Amino acid sequence: MHTPDVRPSTLPMALRNLYFQWRELQIDGRSPRMTELQVHHLVGSEHSTILTEAIFDADGAISDFIFLFLDTHLRNGRTQQIPGKGLAQLPGKGPGSRIWGALAACITDGVPLRASFPYVGPDPAYDKTCDVLLPVADDTGRHRYVLTGVIFLPSSAPSII
Repeated sequence: MHTPDVRPSTLPMALRNLYFQWRELQIDGRSPRMTELQVHHLVGSEHSTILTEAIFDADGAISDFIFLFLDTHLRNGRTQQIPGKGLAQLPGKGPGSRIWGALAACITDGVPLRASFPYVGPDPAYDKTCDVLLPVADDTGRHRYVLTGVIFLPSSAPSII
């Protein structure tokens, strides 16, 4: 589930700093370009950071999302290497999945999104995520990348959407 209702008051404190950093990179309301983004400066201790790139087919439709960056919070405990893989290669994450829909909406609409997904990972204390998805453009101005901040939530946490 995702929504374009992204304001500081709608984000958990752990994701606000990433949102504010992204906003500071905007010029005249346009999304930051990848060349302006320094991902290693956007990694936070209170959230996990993911950078994905949309891959377009000859007709301009999104054919996959490639993971370019996952911070150490997400890489720790994983048995498979994720950077460089396509989202469609991961079970249940391809076209038609909730995560695919949110990433595609962020790219297509070019606006930040707030989202929540089921937690998939080794820690049984968590069962859902809270995410902020931020569009990033290529050098031509086309939205091609999504910078995502993620926090993990226990089942007792209130819904954010």
